[in-house]
Amino acid sequence: MKNLYTLLYAFSLILINPWGGSRGEIWTQPKVFVVLLIVLSNLSFLWEERKLLTFSRQWKVCLILWGVFLTVGAISTLNSPFPERSFWGQDQMGDGWLYWLLIAIFSLTNRLLLKLHPELFLSQMRGLLIGGAVVAVSVFPQVVNWQIDYTATSGQLVANDVLASTIFRGQQPIALFSHRGHAAIVLTLTAVICAVAWKRKLISDRTSTLALFLILPALLFTNTRTAILSLIISLFYLLGRQYYKQLIPAIAIGLVAISAMTFTLTSGLESGICGTSNVEPIAFVGNCCARDSKTAFLWLGF
Repeated sequence: MKNLYTLLYAFSLILINPWGGSRGEIWTQPKVFVVLLIVLSNLSFLWEERKLLTFSRQWKVCLILWGVFLTVGAISTLNSPFPERSFWGQDQMGDGWLYWLLIAIFSLTNRLLLKLHPELFLSQMRGLLIGGAVVAVSVFPQVVNWQIDYTATSGQLVANDVLASTIFRGQQPIALFSHRGHAAIVLTLTAVICAVAWKRKLISDRTSTLALFLILPALLFTNTRTAILSLIISLFYLLGRQYYKQLIPAIAIGLVAISAMTFTLTSGLESGICGTSNVEPIAFVGNCCARDSKTAFLWLGF
């Protein structure tokens, strides 16, 4: 049971379908499929121990809030000019009503499961740390060679600076996601989980050091300022009082990285990087995404 959840939580961050025909099929749907497996596992274990279940006041409040949220979403979907799109979600993001129903069930069932089996928390956390480390490792080859996207068509170009998977050069590194912003968010959350686990002595110093040694450089390579700033604020909030001396150089590096990213972006806009030379590839990718979103099916975004 413990190993099962470790494996599932790791795959929820790293699973892709290299043979998919769209961004959603390649990067989004496999991860949400794993979330579905987690939900089904939760329901199965809870059903076996249903006589031991107790529902706290906080759980009931969460149930009511999720119910209100999903009811409003259902009304919005029914009144939407594009109800199918609202229900299934956009192909790449997959943020439809069905996806949020899945997340609601996951949240509620996982709370009950951890109440019955608190030892599973460590297994779930290990799975997320393993998945985050794999995501971090997947960034480095893409920094060296932007044509690596870990799909069956990796390295194949269909237009100038555009891969067959519809990823273009300026979007790399994306790690094991369809967008580098998604990868950056996952790396940030994994780093925060690692810091919290280390502070509470849930993982060893060696494990936390190795994980952060992989995650932090990978996060900087994603060139995502919001994720880096979020990590700085989170670490300062969690560790600032006790470890402010160690955090000062880390915060300084993060601020320098954000400043450099901002300066590079500003210089690029002024020099015309986003000018006519890139219009054709961007238009090509936009057309592909618009076409693929019409065929969005059951599994929705991460």
